[in-house]
Amino acid sequence: MAAPRKFRLHLEQRDGLLRNAAKLNFGSDGSVYLVPYARREEFFYGGRTMAAGQDTDTFDFREQISAESKPKLSIHCSGQVHIYANDQPKAKAGPVFTPPLEDLRGEHVATVLCDFITSVPEFRGTPKTTGEQIDLAFGVPPDIDSCALLVYANGRENAFQVEKLQVAFQVDRKDQPPIFIWRRCRRERAAC
Repeated sequence: MAAPRKFRLHLEQRDGLLRNAAKLNFGSDGSVYLVPYARREEFFYGGRTMAAGQDTDTFDFREQISAESKPKLSIHCSGQVHIYANDQPKAKAGPVFTPPLEDLRGEHVATVLCDFITSVPEFRGTPKTTGEQIDLAFGVPPDIDSCALLVYANGRENAFQVEKLQVAFQVDRKDQPPIFIWRRCRRERAAC
């Protein structure tokens, strides 16, 4: 039986309430597709580049592309990256070009930022642990107001440039070595 290639990522509050944060899918070639969720269906995204050695960047996210439907971040095995909302050209960011996924050695490739956990829509279904689509939950302590879901990739081994491993996936590709994808939830405390 083939490994699942579709995952719903949830935030789990202490009372057991699950919230839909994002959907993570893998293509047969190892490409990564990430779709965020929001209660009000308001999304902002865009494309930016940073100079080599630059590790910070400040910008106003509201000055980028906005959409009222779920955008899909596509990180293709080739290294081409773009974002579409409803496959409409006006709502496209990119493409930008990064190293091919198979050349990465545990680097960060994407982030879904949840500004307020209470703004993430509630999951009303029954979580699935088998089948084509699997549900994964990341625990959120009650003193955490926001979080970021981070995605890392490694084209050679199940090793990533992070201290703590949470969930790793081996994405098998036909007639090629697998790509390893790692998912982490970074929590941020409320401002005092």
